[in-house]
Amino acid sequence: MNLINKPISVVYEFDNAGIINPHKFTFTNEVGVENEFNIKRIIRRDKEKLGPDVYGYTFTCEIIVNEKIALCDLKVNMKTSEWILFRM
Repeated sequence: MNLINKPISVVYEFDNAGIINPHKFTFTNEVGVENEFNIKRIIRRDKEKLGPDVYGYTFTCEIIVNEKIALCDLKVNMKTSEWILFRM
């Protein structure tokens, strides 16, 4: 996986237990082309402490890129609701 570390737009929901689940995200590459990726499966969810009273999650997800399964890491800051495509 390559390090990307760019902000993205994510469609997500909270389940009945209050757990956040991303469904799809939009990423604009360096050429300016906007790509939308559907998340097929969340493999791992890790909670991280980002500062005092601030936490976030890192999701390792399966997506489809050029008709092949690929992995990506998404990060979210729960205080600011900012999402980052960390690696892909």
